[in-house]
Amino acid sequence: MAAAGFRVSPFRKLLNKIADNLTDRDMTTLKFLCEDKIPKAILSGISDGKAMFAELLSRRVILDGDLTALEDLLQECNREDLVYLLEKFREETVDRRQAPSNGEHQAAGMAPRRGGGTAAVVGSMSELHRSILRDHRATLVSDMHTRHVLPYLLATGILTDRLEAEIINTGGSRQAMNEALLQVLPTRGDQAFRELCTALRTGSQQNYLADALEQAENSAQGLDRPQPLVMTDSEGPAYPHADFSLQDANSNNTTSILVFKFNPNTAHRDVRLSHDNNAVYRETIKNERTETACGRDQFVDTRFLPNPTVLGDVSVSSSVYYWEVNVRSSLTYRIGVAYKNVPRHLCLGDSNASWCLVHSLMECSGRHNGKSFPMNRPSPERVGVLLDFGGGRLSFCDVERRRILHTFLAHFSQPLYPAFSVWDGELSLVSVSEVPMFL
Repeated sequence: MAAAGFRVSPFRKLLNKIADNLTDRDMTTLKFLCEDKIPKAILSGISDGKAMFAELLSRRVILDGDLTALEDLLQECNREDLVYLLEKFREETVDRRQAPSNGEHQAAGMAPRRGGGTAAVVGSMSELHRSILRDHRATLVSDMHTRHVLPYLLATGILTDRLEAEIINTGGSRQAMNEALLQVLPTRGDQAFRELCTALRTGSQQNYLADALEQAENSAQGLDRPQPLVMTDSEGPAYPHADFSLQDANSNNTTSILVFKFNPNTAHRDVRLSHDNNAVYRETIKNERTETACGRDQFVDTRFLPNPTVLGDVSVSSSVYYWEVNVRSSLTYRIGVAYKNVPRHLCLGDSNASWCLVHSLMECSGRHNGKSFPMNRPSPERVGVLLDFGGGRLSFCDVERRRILHTFLAHFSQPLYPAFSVWDGELSLVSVSEVPMFL
């Protein structure tokens, strides 16, 4: 007989639900992330999520009342659906403590849910709004912060509780939830388009997405197709989606091939160059080294973040240039451009002085000033880089598949140097004779 009055805490129920939804891939990622928190001998014996959480609880890595560490782990697993459960749990915990008299959940800054979650408007969305969502689908799927958008759409009656649950349980990743949401919205009436724009502004604080959708709506009468979606950063430059075309950007400029080599004077001390300085690879030297082994201008280690980076030996301060890098021998690298004064203790893309393409087993994205823009693209073998300095455009492309991977728009205020980081394998410069036609 069960003990009288025995109750499982809401926090334990949450952990149990999350554990039941972890995949084998999630467990592999969690074990890798927790190697510095749990001895390897114990990690090897953990077979499922419940055992993992039990160990993390015993070591006070995750705590009832502080979900930050758990949220970080789930985000690294790319499980936005489970992160969303944490957000819901936080809100419900606040509600239980406040115990409002009407018993209704009301998210901060949102209108009360209409009709207990029953959609206020149903029916088909207009063809205009459907076409705008189709044209911007790729970027909405890639960028939209679902867990901040869904509560608003639920509160305003565009979604029902059932639809919200179906979206959350689709696929696991944020991109999968965004795909499901965009499948549902056209069936929720024309008001769904306007409420989505509002949710992007007030829920996820993604004004650039709302601006793009609304601009497309305003421009639709005079255009056959809405303008390409441009991701804007309120603190500075703008970042267009990977499908942004550079045809117009290059219409008035002649693109030249940039010929350069890796500059050994800028190389991190773990970086080794080929004899002709056309290839770079990382070599970790374990013996003691004095500070004088690293020149003043070289990239240096920090205690926790090795930064195996090297710059090119020429800079670009005008015109349009193109170059290519062979990356087939490396799994973990960053390729981009940087100002000469880029902070040496930060990786490429982690400051406002560098822009790059990031590739690893865990991530494939564009990155600038510490902000990532994920890409759902296959791993390239040759990366092309096109830099329009005056036009403020930087584009990375998969040369062999003939497709643009990501494009940045920015105001470049200083000369830019080709920049590279390599953690394994080798990066080598490619001798290019012409710029790909698809650019």
